Amino acid sequence: MPGLKDEDRRSSADAALNSAYYWWFEYLKLSKNYWWLCKERNVHYAKSPKLIKVGEDFGDVFELDFNDWWIKVGSEIFVEQLDLPAVKQLDSSLSNRSVIQSDKVIVEIPLNMTEQTIKKQVLEIVRNQVQREIRRTTSAKRKLAKLKRIRLDVLEKARDIWCLNQIGLLASAGAKGFENVNPAKLSLYKIGERVKLVESCMPKATDSIEVARKKRNGMKVAVKRMLLRADALIANAEIGSFPDFKLPPSVQCWTDLQQQQLDDSVMNGEWQPDMIAKLLDGLTRD
Repeated sequence: MPGLKDEDRRSSADAALNSAYYWWFEYLKLSKNYWWLCKERNVHYAKSPKLIKVGEDFGDVFELDFNDWWIKVGSEIFVEQLDLPAVKQLDSSLSNRSVIQSDKVIVEIPLNMTEQTIKKQVLEIVRNQVQREIRRTTSAKRKLAKLKRIRLDVLEKARDIWCLNQIGLLASAGAKGFENVNPAKLSLYKIGERVKLVESCMPKATDSIEVARKKRNGMKVAVKRMLLRADALIANAEIGSFPDFKLPPSVQCWTDLQQQQLDDSVMNGEWQPDMIAKLLDGLTRD
């Protein structure tokens, strides 16, 4: 959804569901830090300025579904504040020239030329401009860290794997609400098998013991890689950079007392993002 414009933002909720904007919203819901920020109802409660700023912009992502959040908040922070660059026709007096001219060139086009010749000659002029720099720009309040080649399927797989792993960790730790989950069913290999992460790493009945072992190890490595990606996506989402697969430097968000209260709340079963609750329900029915 490049260049979201003001006039169409309220009709764009369905399209936004299939975009990186949706996944920023989803990964924010996986952040324990962001959950605690929203739970306390005071963004300035945190010690991290970047987390505070994201809280001010994104609001409580836990109280609304994506469609309602998009109409109320998302489209506001992602909409273009300025018109995107575009070719335009100048009047004869040049009175409608853009204020900023440093990134533009003025050409005169005879109207009796063929389109092919016009294209060729205009491109030659443009390509000869030494100051020319191609860049994707946006004037939106919140900008995506990456605009091209975003693999939405990877974002989805990483989220599901991370959530399953969190359920296994919480079940092992004896967290409230996770008592009926068998952590053994959520080993790294079992998680990869459940989501069919790498089907070639799923042993067949005809495989030898050694081949099966290598396949399981391959699956474990793939799951670990996805968990690292998800950790980075969550950590960056809460400080305002998404999608970003590079883990940011660790920053203290809370005082020791606040962190302990957060951890206690998680162990009491209070933190259950939508996807974890959905997966947990399915696991307890198995």
